[in-house]
Formats: sequence, structure tokens, C-alpha cells
Amino acid sequence: MLNDIHSRVYRCEVMHRRVSSPKYRFTYRIFSLLLDIDELPRLRHRLRCFSHNRFNLLS
Repeated sequence: MLNDIHSRVYRCEVMHRRVSSPKYRFTYRIFSLLLDIDELPRLRHRLRCFSHNRFNLLS
């Protein structure tokens, strides 16, 4: 069941700001994974790009 999965993917924004000279600021977007370790074997069946103890994009 998909509702039984507690792992999540979050969209985040990282910002850096330099306050001394030369002043500079930038932001960029990232994805952050919050994975429940106990769910790893089940997640590989739900997500094609994710594998547990196998070769894949996210492994």
C-alpha cells in the first residue's frame, strides 16, 4: 500500500550569502530524500530509479 510508506521527497532551496566584500548571493533548488531505512526493500518495488543493494540511479 502506498499509504503505508513514510519516506518522502522534499523540494528545497539552498541559499548562500556573503556579507563581506565582494558581496554575493545565490540560491538553487535541490531535492532531499527522507528515507525510512526499514522501507528500503519495499521502495525498490515502487520506484524504478531506486534500488536496494543493486545497481541503479539511486542505490
